[in-house]
Amino acid sequence: GRDEALKLLIENGVDIKIYGTEWENSQYYNFFIEKLGKIEPLYDDYNLALNSTKIALVFLSKLNNDTYTRRCFEIPATKTMMMAEYTDDLNSMFEEGKEAEYFQNKEELLKKIQYYLSHENKLNTVGENGYKRLLNDGHEVVDRCQQILKVYNEK
Repeated sequence: GRDEALKLLIENGVDIKIYGTEWENSQYYNFFIEKLGKIEPLYDDYNLALNSTKIALVFLSKLNNDTYTRRCFEIPATKTMMMAEYTDDLNSMFEEGKEAEYFQNKEELLKKIQYYLSHENKLNTVGENGYKRLLNDGHEVVDRCQQILKVYNEK
């Protein structure tokens, strides 16, 4: 359903970029190519892309039953506002409307994106608060390494 959500954003004039692989499997692939140009994966430019956007979207894997992904930490680390599919796990890590924003369907996604794009101060505040929460809760990569070393040393 992520392709339907992205199509709705484009149809409503939201300026988006799509990156990744296997988009050719989407029924809307030709629409995306026509509107956005070639879709390519990001490798070396991933961090630059996160730092260059106002809102970064997180779609979770339905096949893996994901409730969060590492991207949910990478995005706040750049002070970019994260807009993710709602899960209880994510909401326990980042408070909705204060440190991140969540959506439960494509219509809500569109509505919230339109709101934040027209309230850029609020958008920036959410991005900044997400960053602070990431650091305060120890979700930064150095914190994770320290946790691994602690467990290793205990064993």
